[in-house]
Amino acid sequence: MIWTWLWWQCPTWVVGLLLVMLMTGIFWLAQRLCVSPPEDPEKDTSVVSAVIGLFALLLAFTFGMGLERYNIRRDLVLQEANALGTSYLRARLLKDADRKTLTHSLFCYGQVRLSFFEAREDAHLLSRAYEQTDVWQSRIWNQLSVVSQKAPPSDAILSRLLDSLNELFDLALSRQIALESRIPPLVLEVLTWVSLLSAFMMGYYQKHSSSNQKMRVFLMFLVMGLVMMLILDLDRPRSGWITVSQAPLNFTLEDIQKSGQLSNVCQADASK
Repeated sequence: MIWTWLWWQCPTWVVGLLLVMLMTGIFWLAQRLCVSPPEDPEKDTSVVSAVIGLFALLLAFTFGMGLERYNIRRDLVLQEANALGTSYLRARLLKDADRKTLTHSLFCYGQVRLSFFEAREDAHLLSRAYEQTDVWQSRIWNQLSVVSQKAPPSDAILSRLLDSLNELFDLALSRQIALESRIPPLVLEVLTWVSLLSAFMMGYYQKHSSSNQKMRVFLMFLVMGLVMMLILDLDRPRSGWITVSQAPLNFTLEDIQKSGQLSNVCQADASK
């Protein structure tokens, strides 16, 4: 429970500062435990280097996991914006009455999808965004069902519109899963323990190090803490400092509103 709170709820700067303080304290404690000079300094140095190398490998691996998830979330936003724009353009090829109804519904659906991200960690707003997404998906699908009953079976426009809408609705679920996908807590726990072990090894085998060497070790601890902060921030797609830009979706909605001269009255419609 404490690990989950640290990784996903505690401010990242607090976690980074706590890690630096723990490593510094363990480094100081390990130096006090070492009561005799090393018998083989070169061998001891190789042991410390091996532990630090293992920590660096785990750090790079974990950072790669966080960055990969960020890139996936960014790509999904672009894909959803493209799918929305494609569906809108194809809906404009329908007859007048059907075109007006469906294009307005697509515009409202896009606004709901934008609110899905803007909800951040607010449970109430998230629940409402999920509910509104389902409402507008059902409404658009029902409207398209009416259009399909009037259109000939071989209507190419309707067929392509169905394809783009399927893709659009599938991407809503994909984005939800991507935002909930986190770095496994066990990976972060192992990374933390290895960082503390590295601090202990450096302190124990560098009892007789100079002040300059100790300062370099402390600076390395600071870098470790900053990288850990960056990893945790990447793993918080809704509340972190590094979030995926919603600009593609915003641009698409602006273009839809300008080209279709649509009014912004979606909330009232959705509650009917």
